This record gives sequence, structure tokens and C-alpha cells, in this order.
Amino acid sequence: MAGVLSRVPVKLHKQVARGMLAVGMMAGGFALIFIVAYSETEKSSGALWWKKTTEVPLSERLPYLFISITLFIAAATAVVMALRLLGAQSRMQKYLTVTDGVESIEIRQLVEITNTSRAKVYRDLEALISSGMASDLYIDYQGQRLVRRSHVPKNSRKATVRCTSCGGSNDIIVGSAKKCDYCLSALPLDLT
Repeated sequence: MAGVLSRVPVKLHKQVARGMLAVGMMAGGFALIFIVAYSETEKSSGALWWKKTTEVPLSERLPYLFISITLFIAAATAVVMALRLLGAQSRMQKYLTVTDGVESIEIRQLVEITNTSRAKVYRDLEALISSGMASDLYIDYQGQRLVRRSHVPKNSRKATVRCTSCGGSNDIIVGSAKKCDYCLSALPLDLT
């Protein structure tokens, strides 16, 4: 179930969760109707004064029971999946709130803040970044940090260079590889 949920784009979590809750409610309603059909042990025929009542055998009522059980399972599954999606959406919003205005934060701190596992934090951050909701962030796996793209590390400096191919002006972090914003040619790494 988690594999299916991980394929849902982050931007659509709320809408998909609402749809799944609606499906769960419908399936639950139909399950109740089939339970009522199963519980009817007698059926009547005829008019008011010549009414005839007969017992419904269990073999005729059992399909209603099986259908209602299946629908209850489907309803429970849909509701659980919707709640998981809403929980993931809540975690994503928490990441966005925590990282708002922060240049760099350790993954360890995010683990403590969200009270989830390191692996789940990495998965959530990757989903958040790939969805475009946090496109100005990236994960520094080696430094185990979440970093804003505009962040300049303490031992680095920013500089403006002209592209040798097109002459465009580009802001770079000295020592970091970057391509020209205009023609995508490689820019110099070292300015000496």
C-alpha cells in the first residue's frame, strides 16, 4: 500500500485523499445495505389478509454477507490510504514551515522535529523537491543536510563571471560547478 501511495504526486495528496474518503463512505454505505439484505431471514408475499411468510435459506443470504464483508474491507482500505495521504501532506507542510527562511538544516534536526525515521525524512524530502513544492532546496547527502540553493557555504564566496561562449553574466559560488544560465555552457570553477 505504501508503494502505491508514494506514486501519488505531493500536489495531489489532498484531492486524492478526499476522493478515497468518498469511495470509502460509498463502499461502507453499500456494505450496510448488503448486511441488511443478509439479515432478512423471512420474506413475505401476497396482500394484507392473505399474506404468506416464508423463511429465506442461508444459502440464498450468504452472497450478501460475502459482498458486505468485501465492501467493508474496501471501505477500510480506502479510508486508511486517505489518512496516510493526509498525514504525508501534513508532514510535507511541516517541512516547508521548518525550512522557511532557513539556509541550511541538518537532516538529524528534521528527524527530531518531525519525530520520524531518517529514511522517511529522506523519502519525504525527495518527494517534496521532485514535486516542485520546494524546488529551491536540495539534499546534500554527503553533509547530511537540506540546503537552500542560494546558500553560500562559510568557506566559499559568490562571484559574477561572464560566460566565454555567449557573454552572459552569471552569479556563481567559487569552486562549485555551474552551467551558464543562458546557453548552458560550463562556467569556470576557479577565479584566480
